[in-house]
Amino acid sequence: MMLLLLLTLDVNFQILRDDSLNPVVRVVYTVNYNELTFISVDSAYISKYRVSLVVFNGKRQVGGVSKVRKFSVDKYETTISAEKTDTGEIQFAFKEKGKFRAIFELWDLNSLRHWSKEKKFEVKDVKNLTLGQINWNRSVSKIFSIDDTISLSLNIFNPRGDSVVLLFTVKNPSGSEFIKEEEFIGKSRFFTYNIDIPASRFSEGEYFADLMIKGYPSGKKSKKSIDFKVQKPFFESRRFIERAREMAYIAKKSFIDSLIKADPDERKKLWERFWNEKDPTPGTEKNEFLEEYYRRVDFANQHFRSPFSPGWRTDRGRVYIKLGPPDSIERHPFDIDSKAYEVWYYYTLGYRLIFVDEYNLGDYTLVNPPREDL
Repeated sequence: MMLLLLLTLDVNFQILRDDSLNPVVRVVYTVNYNELTFISVDSAYISKYRVSLVVFNGKRQVGGVSKVRKFSVDKYETTISAEKTDTGEIQFAFKEKGKFRAIFELWDLNSLRHWSKEKKFEVKDVKNLTLGQINWNRSVSKIFSIDDTISLSLNIFNPRGDSVVLLFTVKNPSGSEFIKEEEFIGKSRFFTYNIDIPASRFSEGEYFADLMIKGYPSGKKSKKSIDFKVQKPFFESRRFIERAREMAYIAKKSFIDSLIKADPDERKKLWERFWNEKDPTPGTEKNEFLEEYYRRVDFANQHFRSPFSPGWRTDRGRVYIKLGPPDSIERHPFDIDSKAYEVWYYYTLGYRLIFVDEYNLGDYTLVNPPREDL
């Protein structure tokens, strides 16, 4: 069992140009099978949905396109899989300039469930060599497994018809260079250039890529930077160690230590055994307890971190993870003659919890009831 918290719908908007430098909006989407409704027909299970892409300038509709996708699978288990996904794309071209809004929608025609995503963008005249949008070809999150290929595409606007040279450098946060390349990539007025790098060239960690294009003979330059992360498979990764340590409120320290010290195969066995014992619906694909626990952990890390601790280790984070979201919160950040404090109410549990920011650093400490009582 891998811990993967997948989005209901992954959508990647790409703003491109055609050979005449007119704008093209392209959307690549991925939807999980278990979010779609399949209808049993004879010996197959059939999904049917419609996708649409519409572009607006203010309230005026510039235009749009839609299409229907229909596919089938053989087994019922496949229809409820959280791991299986369907991927597609749709695009719309137009000839205007200005500020626009693109809306992508997906309608499940078997259930009428609906998803919608939106992106604002601007189309300007391109007079000089310009490095446009950089698109990840195989990832929305910019996080890659060590076994993946890091694949991205560059949109090059070249109205003068220069010969274009790309300088491509990848560094880690300390500034050490892992890749430094320079090559001629084309001379069309608009073109897309793809870069594919095996993630195995990098160790686990965070990286920054600097991309600069130079035109000859004009001498014009344009550059951009992007960042990405490389991770080992879950049970070999630093992420696993973080997740194991975050189990502190439901597992003994000795068990967490044994998880971290174990080899990857043993980690997997121990992890799955622990979470399977807490699964409220054994035999199904989802483990609701695991997903809810780490949803709370991720929320705590995002909202309650302090200058001294990750969110899950703070008092507010610990309470949120153990008790869930409070029924109501009183916030007092600027009271006269008082330190900043919050009061959390759990009515059904009979708790009134007071957290005080003693040193005005955003580090709230539980003072009532005493910390040891929770």
